[in-house]
Amino acid sequence: MAPEVDKDEVEALASLMTFKCSIVNLPFGGGKGGIRADPKKLSLTELERIWRAYAMEYSVRGFITPESDVPAPDMNCGAREMAWICDTFRVLKGDTNINSTACVTGKPLEMDGIDGRTEATGLGLYYAAKKLLETEYYNDKLGLSYGVEGKTCIVQGFGNVGSYFAKFWHEAGGKVIGIVEWDGSLYDENGLDIEKIMKHKQEKGTISYMRGI
Repeated sequence: MAPEVDKDEVEALASLMTFKCSIVNLPFGGGKGGIRADPKKLSLTELERIWRAYAMEYSVRGFITPESDVPAPDMNCGAREMAWICDTFRVLKGDTNINSTACVTGKPLEMDGIDGRTEATGLGLYYAAKKLLETEYYNDKLGLSYGVEGKTCIVQGFGNVGSYFAKFWHEAGGKVIGIVEWDGSLYDENGLDIEKIMKHKQEKGTISYMRGI
């Protein structure tokens, strides 16, 4: 059974995308869509069939094109899923659209993706926090000292965004003392070993059942 969809949350996220992209003058943003299914309960073959069917139905209706609605990775999807969409679109439209590979962002590098795209959102979040902590006005208001070094934080979610934010925060001398995920959480007041946790998540698909971090 798929989880219920919060329509208000979807609309809020779509509005957020509109503002984020317009601020930096990018012709993207304003739409949110996806597949109502739990990927953790599906096989790789089932996932690929669902994503390709999604891409086909949207493509033949003109809802996915390099010129209009350009999907991008979000929750529970990444470069692999974007590759399936792109490949399906190219099979359907590649003979008539020379820009067919631009139908999605976040593609793998071998499909003309952009190096650094995977960590870009987490890095941007880190830069925003860093800039805030280097602004005297806000530091005075919040009673904080200058810079990231020595600051502690708790990260909610350890997916693509949260994990890379934690990585850059840790490398800058900050401490991640807590991580909250959908299936468990970690806490250490002295700071967590982010590199070790990222490796464990990549290998096991979860941050749970870790020891000696």
